[in-house]
Amino acid sequence: MTINSPDATKLQNELANRILAFAKTESLKAGAKLKEEFLSETFEVSRSPVRKALGLLMKEGFVGRISHRGFFLRVNASDLPPVSMTRSAGEAARLYEAMISDYMDGALQNRVSEAQLQRRYRTDRTVLLEALTRLSIEGIITSNLGYGWTFEPMVRTPTANIESQRFRLILEPAGLREPTFHKDEGKLLEVRREQADILERLGPKTEPSAIFQASVRFHELLARLSGNRFILRAIEHQSRQRTLVDYRSYDDLDRVVTFYSEHIEMIDHILDGRQESAARLMEHHIRFLLTLTPAGA
Repeated sequence: MTINSPDATKLQNELANRILAFAKTESLKAGAKLKEEFLSETFEVSRSPVRKALGLLMKEGFVGRISHRGFFLRVNASDLPPVSMTRSAGEAARLYEAMISDYMDGALQNRVSEAQLQRRYRTDRTVLLEALTRLSIEGIITSNLGYGWTFEPMVRTPTANIESQRFRLILEPAGLREPTFHKDEGKLLEVRREQADILERLGPKTEPSAIFQASVRFHELLARLSGNRFILRAIEHQSRQRTLVDYRSYDDLDRVVTFYSEHIEMIDHILDGRQESAARLMEHHIRFLLTLTPAGA
């Protein structure tokens, strides 16, 4: 679904969708507080549009409000509907793909306007906004205050890709070796089931973005379990920067099978108490990515 209220601004509708996506990404539970100040800082906007976006979610029944105590999530994030485009979905999906490809190839600059995009792709505003909203929800582009859109800094060149992978090679195995690493069996099993589900239903029609997001959740979970906030922040930053180059790598389904099988194997080693073995598997996993041209994961 997509929140697209005619009584709200583009930014307010976008924020409502991003809040839903955030709740699902963080696996929030019913009753979790949705603080205006935190959300405004997270999405880098003022509190006013955040408050309006939360109001839109209240109308949908996803969010509640207690006087003098603020907003809260009314249902578990796992029970929220997937955020997707509802109108002109096919056209918007094709435009989404075209914009990713053109940005990766350097045909689109970092800052763009809706008027420029409409002229370039000869599309109407409804389709364009659907594609832009999806890109925004996935952290690829952000709405400027007042005018236009800006693509987030991304890894786009082979040299930057290699540097990024080598940074991951240093950091991710180290996270598994941290003395503060906490084996959260519930979360590990949840992510393991997701990885196995991706493998089971993998096919030509599987959305690359779904594959990428599941991979991100695996790597960020291990970083979070390290107990080291700086490792987690660095890996989250890498995930954002690698979105597009990784997205492209998922066209090779045999490669995806290898990646996800290794993810499951690492989780199994952690669950068995073999963290050092899992760390070595992570090193092998990332070294393999460095052999790819262009590298990706």
